[in-house]
Amino acid sequence: MKKELTKTQEKIYSYILGFIDDNGYSPTYNEISERFNVTIQAIDAQIKNLVAKDKLRFNGKKFRKIDIA
Repeated sequence: MKKELTKTQEKIYSYILGFIDDNGYSPTYNEISERFNVTIQAIDAQIKNLVAKDKLRFNGKKFRKIDIA
């Protein structure tokens, strides 16, 4: 069964993919929260949902810790 993304998750996922493509590394939570004008806590929740849906994974770094799954 395919794990569908919400519209918000799609926007955040697309932003992260584009950021990595443009820069060669992932955005920080702060950069994502500023882009979408939401709290870091909201971004944290969305990132965890994207990890649970096998779209992203954590690479173990303290900053810029997001990788594409």
